Amino acid sequence: MTVSDPPLIERRRRMGWAALGCLILAVLGLTFGIADSAWPAAAMRISIVLGAIWLVIPVTPRPTSWPALTRSRLAMIVLVAVFINRVKFLLPILLIAGIAAWIIRPKKKK
Repeated sequence: MTVSDPPLIERRRRMGWAALGCLILAVLGLTFGIADSAWPAAAMRISIVLGAIWLVIPVTPRPTSWPALTRSRLAMIVLVAVFINRVKFLLPILLIAGIAAWIIRPKKKK
């Protein structure tokens, strides 16, 4: 065992293999296992979490994208997440509001 930590790409690769292994175990357990067994469900949950962590680990060192997330963009993401089921009903209202905003906007000076 070495003293130094493995590089970031190696950690990501290990995380992916662990997630894939847990997913395969979960599928095999759900397919061929006992009906009341809890380990396939636990393996499925662990594979989902490991897969999410695998997606989060960066491939190369790069700057984060958090500075691009402003308060207005965050508010829009939250509103879309809350009202995604009501889009059919809100779409005509948003269309009318957009047209009204386009009509009453200040004109550009030439």
